[in-house]
Amino acid sequence: MDRSIRVYQSCAWASLEAILSGLQEVNDSTVETKVKATASGLLKKVKCFDFIASLIFIKNITLKTKFLRDSLQREELNIIEALEMTKATITSLEKIKKGGDGNDFPDNSCNRIRKEA
Repeated sequence: MDRSIRVYQSCAWASLEAILSGLQEVNDSTVETKVKATASGLLKKVKCFDFIASLIFIKNITLKTKFLRDSLQREELNIIEALEMTKATITSLEKIKKGGDGNDFPDNSCNRIRKEA
């Protein structure tokens, strides 16, 4: 796995942990009912399976499109290469839509995991 991808994943999970920690601290320390209710509601939503599964799914989609984005933003754009990368990215995204290729976390996997939990 590319080092930049590992760093991205590490930062993403560290950010999620920081958000959870911050919301928990606000929820535990505030006396204002409206603020406490908002923090509690957000904390509940962020801890929800659907939210976590969505983050994982979005991360996988973002990683699939990263190489295409980088290629299209190069100063010396090769049109033929860009077309090939676009087709490959579309094919990869269609595989995810149809049920994944083993490296992804598509919607139907989320449903299967949710039923097993």
